[in-house]
Amino acid sequence: MGYFRRIDATYTEAQPARQAARPAGSNEPETRVPTANPSPYGHMNNPSGWYRSYCLSLIFVVLVIAYIDRGIFGVILEPVKQEFGLSDLQLGVLTGPAFALFYALMGIPLARWADVGNRRTVVALCLAVWSGMTALGGMAQNFLTLFLTRIGVGVGEAGAVPPTHSLASNYYPPTQHGKVASILSFAALIGSFVGVILGGEVLKASTWRITLMVVGIPGLLLAVVVFASLREPRQITRVPRPGEIFDASSRAVMRKLLATKTYFQLLLTFATVSFFTLGMPAFAIPFFQRSFELEVNIATRSYGSAALVSTLIGTILAGIIVDRLARRDVAWKLRLPGLACLIAAPIMAAALLAPDYRLCLALYVVANTLVFMALPALYSAVYGVAHDSERSMAIALLGLVTNLIGLGVGPVLIGAASDWLQPQFGSDSLRYALAGSVLFLAWASLHMLKGVRTYRQDYVAGDAASD
Repeated sequence: MGYFRRIDATYTEAQPARQAARPAGSNEPETRVPTANPSPYGHMNNPSGWYRSYCLSLIFVVLVIAYIDRGIFGVILEPVKQEFGLSDLQLGVLTGPAFALFYALMGIPLARWADVGNRRTVVALCLAVWSGMTALGGMAQNFLTLFLTRIGVGVGEAGAVPPTHSLASNYYPPTQHGKVASILSFAALIGSFVGVILGGEVLKASTWRITLMVVGIPGLLLAVVVFASLREPRQITRVPRPGEIFDASSRAVMRKLLATKTYFQLLLTFATVSFFTLGMPAFAIPFFQRSFELEVNIATRSYGSAALVSTLIGTILAGIIVDRLARRDVAWKLRLPGLACLIAAPIMAAALLAPDYRLCLALYVVANTLVFMALPALYSAVYGVAHDSERSMAIALLGLVTNLIGLGVGPVLIGAASDWLQPQFGSDSLRYALAGSVLFLAWASLHMLKGVRTYRQDYVAGDAASD
């Protein structure tokens, strides 16, 4: 702990020079102090190399826990359906709106807090909330009480992605943002699928209630570690007043982001791509159980392993390729994911319609590698069109549309389509409902490719404003 205090001291020593560099009458946000160095990252290298790596590693673990807690619900859908007598539509409501609506509603206020306050505090508090509510889900007695715990998970996880990405982007210079985005994207994705594999094994050996408790409790312990050891680089932090959440400054930030042509295309991209990337995993385990008659642990092991391998390959490729291509032309941060998703769409459709689960998994690995090579590039693209003091808000707005549309609507429509197709296709109704969702993957690629046209200009403007 003494070392971390010394780290804080190194930041404090640099503060007088930063204060002197602040222009008189400046309207800069209180949390962002201009420096003589035009780059906002010029004074972010004060921590030693191992401490910076430690911070990124801790953020990585937080995101892994977040997506384990989020993804575990897809594993327990079948036993929950049987115990409570639910329809696929009701399962879609539990998976989607119960979580997504409040995740989206709380995203902006928590992002505003992260933009002006201590991001370590935001992350630790929210981690404790979503982990605790995950564990409490194991005590639910009916649809309503389980619905309420899902709301709690959504409220907590609203404070996961924006402040962690914002912190990580401060720890590393812009030339390494592609690598950082890849690492964090991999944390989120590996968490989802490790949760699937772990959840399947625990569920096979116990009950869905114990499964929720097993994955929820460790996050409570991690919250203490985060609060005790993660440090906020900012010298000036505060908690925004309630009236500040959507005050003139916040509205101005949102208007500026929405007026940025590339960012608007990114909003549309995340809204459409998430319909598939969040809707499909919500029903992946029931799909393998119903269409291929697999036991839950075999389904989770097979799907989780395929997802993990493809995610690993895609994320590593993104980390290597995106930054290299961006050095030649920053528009590759959108061109690469656009082409990858366009190619992935027909392959993913073929996977979902395959007659054998081994062929399904093989095709899925190819398509999923392309999809998750695209996602880190998209986050890297966001870093380039938003100021440092606006980055949490930029990510939160993406989270808003992602969760309202992708997670809020995606599972509900897929579940409703499955119920509608069930009289004709029986246990394969979910297969065709999922195959239809692939159209949104192709749709998203069109917005990415359209954003290529304006990204160079918007990246320069955003980078200059951040400098």
